[in-house]
Amino acid sequence: MPVIERYGHWLFLKLEIVEKTRYYYDKYGDRLLLISFFIPGVRQFIGYFIGIIRVPYQKVLPYAYTGAALWIIAFFSIGYFFGEPWQYMFSIIEQYLKYFFLGGAVLVGGWLLVQVQRAKGSRYKGKVRNQGE
Repeated sequence: MPVIERYGHWLFLKLEIVEKTRYYYDKYGDRLLLISFFIPGVRQFIGYFIGIIRVPYQKVLPYAYTGAALWIIAFFSIGYFFGEPWQYMFSIIEQYLKYFFLGGAVLVGGWLLVQVQRAKGSRYKGKVRNQGE
């Protein structure tokens, strides 16, 4: 992929990212294409990456159309079932959304704290071993 190696930095695209995408595609296969339509941010760029790693159209099209259809059906259903009392649903979501994000922030913060403690612990054990020798 000489083009990515040469011009990828202009698009913030590194060869490692392309290789990681290829690894995930090899690991999860075509299911990755179907799921990627439901992940914000990934949905916008998956087309570029599947083109770069040379996934054949015959494999992409059924999953792309199925993913798009499921996306439309999901949001159409949400609108259909919550269409009438949308103001009520909006007020409930607005009321509890801050608690949802606060809980998520606490979980992420706790996870990061555990990761930092593990990293510090492994460095400390290495120093103790080196001093004991």
